[in-house]
Amino acid sequence: MKKLYLSLSFTLFISLWLSIILLLFLPCTESKTSGGNITSEFCPITNCSEKGPTIRFPFRLNTQPNFCGHEGFELSCSNNNTILHLPSSSSDYYVQEISYRDSIITIRDVQETTCPIQSLLSFNITNSKFFFFPFRSGKALVNCTETVYLYGAIGPVDCVSGDKIFVYVIDSDILMDELPSACRTYKSFNVSTEFDLLKALMRDSSTPEVGLEWKDFEYGCQGCEKLGDICRFNITSNSTVCLKQPRETELSILGVLELKLQYPHPPVLEALLFLHW
Repeated sequence: MKKLYLSLSFTLFISLWLSIILLLFLPCTESKTSGGNITSEFCPITNCSEKGPTIRFPFRLNTQPNFCGHEGFELSCSNNNTILHLPSSSSDYYVQEISYRDSIITIRDVQETTCPIQSLLSFNITNSKFFFFPFRSGKALVNCTETVYLYGAIGPVDCVSGDKIFVYVIDSDILMDELPSACRTYKSFNVSTEFDLLKALMRDSSTPEVGLEWKDFEYGCQGCEKLGDICRFNITSNSTVCLKQPRETELSILGVLELKLQYPHPPVLEALLFLHW
């Protein structure tokens, strides 16, 4: 029993020393001032409401200085909602979610409508910093003076059709000379997935959500967020910084040291460590 106790104690002693050495080399998660407080080197992380998406680099609120985010990533708050304005769209968009790890922002038209496809028709990401996720699918509306059969078409779409006008949705790469003589193309638009389009065509559908992606490597922190770290803009150095976040292994080491401080007697500590693992 005594040999077992000495063996466990020696193992624990080595583990603790290794933990201390590792902690000395762990990267800091934030820069601090000489007083120990988080500095104003970084723009504050914010949001428009408690349940709203977190707003941080490359995004910024329009009330924050320009250097807090990149051009084209400006957001605003309206009645606790987070709003994105796309320069070439006629509408503003509610921000439903921002995934910094995947570089994806999910948005929805602020204009509620009984004809959800109308929000897709007005949607335009030209001159913005975003592109469709997971891919762009080009579509076109076809105006026909009679009901027709078009291979692969969806329709007629009631809410955009009228008296003796029947509107169909087709792939935009279909040539005009492939259409029946009673039809003509009058509007092109893009969707992020076929599913978005089908949801928008449902009569009882709400305004569809659209997923947009941005390229993280263009803004100085390539791969940082995907590793579980946080990309921030450092005001002092005028550059982006990847702030390392604690990993599970590091948190386990911190837990061991905390137990050691609370329970200095080896038998008690060894029992707790056995339960911990």
